[in-house]
Amino acid sequence: MKKTAFLLLWSVLAAPAFAGGKPAPIVFFSDFGLTDDAVSQCKGVISGVSPLITVTDGTHQIPAFDIKLASFFLAQSAHAWPAGTVFLAVIDPGVGTKRSAIALKTKSGHYFVGPDNGLFTMPARELGIERTRVIRNPAFTRKNITSTFHGRDIFAPAAAHIAKNPDDFDKIGPQLNAPLLINWPASKTTDTGIEGSVLFIEPSYGNVWTDISQEQMDSLGIAKNQDLAVEIGGNRLLVPFKNTFGDVLKGLPLAYINSRGLLSFAVNTGNFAEKYGATDDSTVKLELSSATFSDMGLLAKNNVFFDLRYATDNNFTGEKIYPSGKCYLRRNAGAALLKASEAAEKEGFALCVLDCYRPAYVQEIFWSILPDERYVANPQKGSRHGRGLAVDVSACDLSGKWLEMPTGFDDFTGKASSDAKDVSAAARKNREKLQKVMKQAGFDIFPTEWWHFDYPGWEQTPVMNFPLE
Repeated sequence: MKKTAFLLLWSVLAAPAFAGGKPAPIVFFSDFGLTDDAVSQCKGVISGVSPLITVTDGTHQIPAFDIKLASFFLAQSAHAWPAGTVFLAVIDPGVGTKRSAIALKTKSGHYFVGPDNGLFTMPARELGIERTRVIRNPAFTRKNITSTFHGRDIFAPAAAHIAKNPDDFDKIGPQLNAPLLINWPASKTTDTGIEGSVLFIEPSYGNVWTDISQEQMDSLGIAKNQDLAVEIGGNRLLVPFKNTFGDVLKGLPLAYINSRGLLSFAVNTGNFAEKYGATDDSTVKLELSSATFSDMGLLAKNNVFFDLRYATDNNFTGEKIYPSGKCYLRRNAGAALLKASEAAEKEGFALCVLDCYRPAYVQEIFWSILPDERYVANPQKGSRHGRGLAVDVSACDLSGKWLEMPTGFDDFTGKASSDAKDVSAAARKNREKLQKVMKQAGFDIFPTEWWHFDYPGWEQTPVMNFPLE
């Protein structure tokens, strides 16, 4: 008899709402903090609906009333949790007012329960809204509802019932056609860079997250490993753009793309926010100039092919020199290359890029093999490639196959000169049309190498030595 009663109780408590017949998990976000019993009371109410429900704390350290940050965390967290998960969110400065209590189901199959104050803006826009209900059915709330603790009295029990049995979602109250979605100011690209703001400062580390996305950075072709000119809260500084904290020495700052895909700032084993005076309401400006390096692979279209020879062993050294086939150029030279590629496409051909920015240490290697200034710049004077204002290019067809050219790449003979006569008619024609589009785009022709083109101003531009990715 006892066993039968236990099984009956189990069947009631563990309605088949999730995989394996268990209730769905609840992920709980709030700005309650942990200095009192508010969180535990909400969990107690959930346990009263079904002790089998697992409640995971998203965070209860959301800054008080910060609906925007909470919305961001909810959207981010939803990508990590399976469909069916219920997100209980209580950041509710309007508690007890006429704002509605709602439950929202997204097209991804996630549920969100909390106040209708814009809290679910980001998950709704990222995941899509399937339908929304106003929580009015007293069967899914506590009997006695206070005016200042709806997290315990309305949202927690409603979330628990949905987790226990998702069919209860449509019984919870009438449909709401349009939950409140907020149009928060967003970061924006400008002619001179990107303007945004601080989204979050990690409490334990002082790392500063901005609302500038990797997609925005990539749309401008911003290359890694260079110094970026940034202004944060009125403070201007140069910060190297790296992959992770250990890419700079301890105590030094860096810019990086964090795990959420956002431009962020940190100090290796230090606190960026404290050191540079960044606050939650600081503005952020990323300032680009002609000196900024562009990653051309992010900007080029289908009429540019990248065959960085020094990223392979198909070059005069016979060895792979670069760790990757990245093509970095200063912004003005990069824009000119894109202009040349568009002109080439109109003429029925494309550009095959063979070399771009070259770190100074590589120039030392080349000079040790071939100390001939007709073909290799003396590293004491500095390479034009090292300044980010030179590019090696061949003409190719629209599929990326080389057209007939006077010589191959890295040919150190007279036939490689920009005006060599002892070449075939086809090679001369292809060389001339390549020179035409490059010159019209603003490049200068290099005398001893038909593939080499310089952008004006290289003489006044410093040689760089930051590594390629």
